[in-house]
Amino acid sequence: MLAPLLLLTVLATPDDPPQQVTLRVNGSAGQTELRPGWAATFVAEITSLSEGPFTLSGRKSWTDEVSLEATDENGVPVELPLRMVTQKDGTVNVGAGEAAVVAWVVLDSAWSTSAKEIRLRAVLDTTKAPEGWKGRAASPTVECPVRKPELTPKLLDAKACAAAEALVLVGDEKRALQVLDTRLTARPDSYAVLERRGDVLTTMERFAEAFQSYNRALRAVAADESVEEPPQGLLEKIRAVQGKMAG
Repeated sequence: MLAPLLLLTVLATPDDPPQQVTLRVNGSAGQTELRPGWAATFVAEITSLSEGPFTLSGRKSWTDEVSLEATDENGVPVELPLRMVTQKDGTVNVGAGEAAVVAWVVLDSAWSTSAKEIRLRAVLDTTKAPEGWKGRAASPTVECPVRKPELTPKLLDAKACAAAEALVLVGDEKRALQVLDTRLTARPDSYAVLERRGDVLTTMERFAEAFQSYNRALRAVAADESVEEPPQGLLEKIRAVQGKMAG
């Protein structure tokens, strides 16, 4: 359930340094499907195209000036139950090489739609902000087919992992762990779920348990004949958590 990385075109006054805004859905820059009943994460990053720092503000919070628009294939607005998980500070100062980040989640059981396609557009509009950078940025429209796939065991694993990622973003690591453990009851050797479980435990700073979960995932990968070699990312996570345990 992965979606494109979007580069937003910025409209600003000649004196304003232009900003670059990107949008990721479920952490990926690849083409995607949206699946009703599945969790989804949306993250917009705002960086400067100039070398200097910049400030974003809003009427109450700078995050209120960033929105995610969704319509169906006929241009009719689609209501997604978006939950913003970014702290609502009044202003944000962004230095060179840094990014201002806005994140939303849709929890897995929270939405359904009759649309065959959802078209997403991310918008940054600070033209009415009281101070800081002023301008408008709108992404290209991204067409995301809506699919209701037959739930194979691997897709059910992916659904549990997506739900856990969204729950971590809203600060509910305990429930994320419960979702993954429930899935492992059905598929105890799912390396995808075991790896995500290690990620959640790492977030919770339960490093010894994370190490065990990652190693279970590694053993599951080794037993899967369809996987030629262990994923590099999993090996890096094992080394990182070993360092945390030693430190």
